[in-house]
Amino acid sequence: TVSEDLISASTTGTGIQITGTKYLQNPGVSLVTEGGDIDITVTNSPATTGNDPALWVLSGDNAGNVINAKGGDIRLSSSFGTTGSGGGGDQAIYITSTVLDFGLDLITQGTGSITISGDASNNPSDTTSGGQAPGVVMTGENRLQTESGDITITGIVGKDVARNYSIEAQGRLKVLSESGAITVNALAPEGGRNGENYGLNMY
Repeated sequence: TVSEDLISASTTGTGIQITGTKYLQNPGVSLVTEGGDIDITVTNSPATTGNDPALWVLSGDNAGNVINAKGGDIRLSSSFGTTGSGGGGDQAIYITSTVLDFGLDLITQGTGSITISGDASNNPSDTTSGGQAPGVVMTGENRLQTESGDITITGIVGKDVARNYSIEAQGRLKVLSESGAITVNALAPEGGRNGENYGLNMY
């Protein structure tokens, strides 16, 4: 859990690197470098019958979040383990806010790129447990912005859930780049349930 600002003076290479089986960034927190890369990686995240977002950036009233690499690359990556119990809301990457008017500013400059990858394919939720296992969910007022760097968003839904989205965006999402490519990959999992897992939903 990150509840205080993390500031790095790094101008190249790795500026901030966080790894683990869970990640929660609380409201009003900034992660900032002076050009160094920012990497947040969650692997083998556990699942229970409750709500278990693996990588969760939570904003609140008058308390948005900032991740700014100032020219470095930003990479958010998350995946579930193969064990645990299904049920609840299990987002691989959950960027959300308790109020519509606040959210995450995920920004970099120059050639810096942004990569978001949420893989819920191994989540144990299924039609029996009734759980949800989307790859990437963004709600609230979120902004992803580069200058010439690419922006790539990839979501993979849980392989045994029904009527889930690989990527879901609700609210005021802005994905902006002056000249970089913007790519959205809403993918079905290998071996998933045919016809019951959906791709991209934006509303």
